[in-house]
Amino acid sequence: FYAHIQRVEKRSDQFTIQYRFEPHQTRDITQHFAVIPIGKVSPGKYEVKVEQLPLDKQYIDLGYEKLLPDKTSSVCKSFSFVVHESEVQQ
Repeated sequence: FYAHIQRVEKRSDQFTIQYRFEPHQTRDITQHFAVIPIGKVSPGKYEVKVEQLPLDKQYIDLGYEKLLPDKTSSVCKSFSFVVHESEVQQ
């Protein structure tokens, strides 16, 4: 299965990343990662909520739902991070 990012949203101090698993069309085993540009953010603590969306109906109808991987083995969990104010060096 691939984990496809469907949407990234920022509201105040929280980012929400929504993804959906999609089955491979081949037997290839690949590894992927995502870099999500967030632009400039103010100093402070931010929460990142990672949400799995349901499998598309077409794949459920084909029986793929029973084969879904454990999301913790391939997608990171929700987390937080802190942005510190930078000191201007002269």
